[in-house]
Amino acid sequence: MVAGLGHVLRGRGIEATVVIPRYQSTGSLGVKEPAPAPVAAIYRYDADGLPVLLIDDPESFDRPGIYGSEPGTGYEDQWFRFGRYSSVVR
Repeated sequence: MVAGLGHVLRGRGIEATVVIPRYQSTGSLGVKEPAPAPVAAIYRYDADGLPVLLIDDPESFDRPGIYGSEPGTGYEDQWFRFGRYSSVVR
């Protein structure tokens, strides 16, 4: 959905870049680049002309599941995970 919105915006002449956490499910997408603390790296990926940045923060996002280990659950430290993510994306 996020990539779809990015493509629509770019199609209308609006510059757009998608920034998402680098979850386990993203596999080995992208080319590794240095990143500001506290994250390990940023991976740059081209999705058919749409730039995608994957924020690599293993402490926060190298886990089974996106929001929790099972569908419909959430990790207890969501505030911490997305606080760190937001500090890099700002």
